[in-house]
Amino acid sequence: MNTIFGQQVEKYILGESIKTIGNYAFYSCTGLTSIDIPNGVTKISWNAFDKRENDLKLYTNRGTTALLACWEAGYTPYETETENTLPAPTLSYKSATQATLSFTINNMYEGYKYTYDYQTFTGKDIKIVNLRPNNEYSISISVSKDNVTYKTPSVSAKTNSLYPTVSLTSNTASSIAFKGTYTKRDAVVTKEVVEIAGKKIDGSMGQFHGLKPNTSYTAEYTITVAYGENNENTYDYTGSKSITTDALTMTTQQPKVISAGNVIVSAASNLDDTEENVGFEWRRTDWTDDFASNTGRAYLYEGTMEGYIRSLYTEKLWKYRPYYESNSGTRYYGDWVGIDPTNTSYFEPTVHTYAEITIDGNTAQVKGYALRGTDNITVQGFKYWKSTSNVRGGDYAPLQAPAIPANAQTVEAEGYLMEALLTGLDHSSEYCYVAFVKTSEGETFYGEQRTFTTGEAPTGIDGIRNDNANDSEVHEVARYNMQGQRIASPERGINIVRMSDGTMRKIVVK
Repeated sequence: MNTIFGQQVEKYILGESIKTIGNYAFYSCTGLTSIDIPNGVTKISWNAFDKRENDLKLYTNRGTTALLACWEAGYTPYETETENTLPAPTLSYKSATQATLSFTINNMYEGYKYTYDYQTFTGKDIKIVNLRPNNEYSISISVSKDNVTYKTPSVSAKTNSLYPTVSLTSNTASSIAFKGTYTKRDAVVTKEVVEIAGKKIDGSMGQFHGLKPNTSYTAEYTITVAYGENNENTYDYTGSKSITTDALTMTTQQPKVISAGNVIVSAASNLDDTEENVGFEWRRTDWTDDFASNTGRAYLYEGTMEGYIRSLYTEKLWKYRPYYESNSGTRYYGDWVGIDPTNTSYFEPTVHTYAEITIDGNTAQVKGYALRGTDNITVQGFKYWKSTSNVRGGDYAPLQAPAIPANAQTVEAEGYLMEALLTGLDHSSEYCYVAFVKTSEGETFYGEQRTFTTGEAPTGIDGIRNDNANDSEVHEVARYNMQGQRIASPERGINIVRMSDGTMRKIVVK
């Protein structure tokens, strides 16, 4: 027997008014075998009982704050008037996704609130949501009632990764094109960006120009993920790959003297066709280094650089060479080749149709290239027509191009690098198009025949918007009149504008 408050007892029943059992309250009561804990107890000190006395049993009821207090103090009580223990809840890991972790609550009792952070659970199988991917979490569930809380032992688990990966699409001596991919599951991805050498492009793919030849670059693909109760937090995941540009080749070709002093110059290269920092420089062979070379821009088609030099002094010999300048300012040169500005020959014009095309619904932006030969060019542009229903159109080289049908439509364009917008096309239809030039001698020359398919018909009709509309997210990159001809500035009437996001807009200019 032991004496408690002047009484010798083996079993002790606490009064219902007791809310707290403090330090060492029953620590030395070695003869005590059981204590009934009142339902309203809210706190029990971890050393209130002598844990060396394994025969001491605590009794309480399910769904009470007393049971929570026992678990929080490290005790496993018995259910009142039974020999059944009431073990504390624990967690068992089940599975994971990119944004969730799933567990089972063992020993779940009614009458309590089960929560993690901002989430509340009512069943034993729980899923914790809106988590950050590829992140280690230490999960503990709060079991509470009337401001009394017991926390389960922590269980560590990790959410799945998105595995961002970079894949090379193409590369030349001056460009790298790549795309990024990730495992698409339940993560909330809010943004994708590709990047090389500090230049960023929104989206999962991009082509980067103006790079240094034979140089290693780190291509990066970054995904931004939102997470949290209201997806208020963000985190970036980046995949990367080292990609090396090709070694540069620029082979200067023999010039074409189309008339005295007027010369077409060219070079074969492995540069990307979209490069703009390419050209030729030329100088008289008798010039010393005190004289700077003349320079002019070149235009590229499938790696071939071409340019037009006018009015060379025919009493002297000249030489020229191609160059390419990277974005970093480094300039690369091909070999010098001589020019006799009086050695004229007849040359046909050069015409090419670019395969690159921008399609938006029933409109298409096409590109071509035209460089005069011996005869002047009087008209240039594109011809286009709808493919017949029983014969699929194809891409053809100029000499292989079939006869252009009589119903082909024509849109004129200007400049060495031609652009035109084909409008009013049928939706979900295949069209053929080809660049052309007509010379002062009445001859017509064609580039490659290309094909494209227009987009599906929209469910609604885009309206015509006023020119004073404001859109800060995208900007204008090209403007055309209703005939499809590119214009340098707004013209009165309806203008068709291509935006930086690839869409086309009709704008009224008053």
